[in-house]
Amino acid sequence: MKIEIVDTPILDPNYDSYVQFFDYDWAREFGKRAENSALQQAAIDFVLACRYASEAHRLPWLSVELLRNYADGEKRGALAFRAQYAELLIQTIIQKLGAKMDRHFTRDTRKALTRAIKELEKEFLHKMQNAAQLKFNSAAYWDYMTNPKRDPTGIIPMSVFGIQRNNYLALYFAYEDLSLHVIRTKKPTFKANPPKVTIGGTLDTLFGTLGKDCWDDEVNLARLVRNQLVHSGGRFDPKLGTKYPGRFVDQKTSPLAPIRKGELFMVVNNKIQITPSNGRHLFNVLKDRAMKMIDKTA
Repeated sequence: MKIEIVDTPILDPNYDSYVQFFDYDWAREFGKRAENSALQQAAIDFVLACRYASEAHRLPWLSVELLRNYADGEKRGALAFRAQYAELLIQTIIQKLGAKMDRHFTRDTRKALTRAIKELEKEFLHKMQNAAQLKFNSAAYWDYMTNPKRDPTGIIPMSVFGIQRNNYLALYFAYEDLSLHVIRTKKPTFKANPPKVTIGGTLDTLFGTLGKDCWDDEVNLARLVRNQLVHSGGRFDPKLGTKYPGRFVDQKTSPLAPIRKGELFMVVNNKIQITPSNGRHLFNVLKDRAMKMIDKTA
């Protein structure tokens, strides 16, 4: 039996969805609040994990921007240096023609020919300047690159989806790691063993309502999505739809599902899709709750 190794994950066609989501102001304040505490290194690790995820998230955007900058730079460079070498080129042509034509190349002929060549150069330069006004269309190039009809191998869609999926997991794991460090400031040997021993429940036991505040339904949803991605091949479990109604949208029943709403998860062929907006949304969820944890425990 031939094994199909090409998948067709959903891809956000909006080029600007891949702009970075990292919040530098939050990171500086977060680090400041954890400074000189038992959680300082854990806080630094969490911030770094978030930035790693953000930088990977924007790699598709960055690759297109680098190409745009290169294309625009080539145009600017060609125009900037043309004036310097055009005069030298014209004089060289006149000299070469003069040497070939010898006595037939009079002074008047030289002047007329120089004038004609300069006029041609001026016309050509004007055309180049007009062409240079056309900007590299990043969005159009992105649309071209991600068109499945152009690339039946699925290289671009699968690579972009792989990045977004790994980013989502990295953000969740980083938050879980921070939470465990918080717990271990009071219970050094703690190990979670759900459903009996949970991170949220233990945070409540040790720090009042910290579990309810920082391991609420939104974080639990991320945990369950993580479980499906890691342990079940990304397959959608109908129980998730029951527990979190309206948060999972099947592309078959809603082909115009709002892909830029990060709180919603798209489901395609019974597989949970991770979009750039899902990663951005999760970061915003976690950064606020992480700040609460540091404020109450550092």
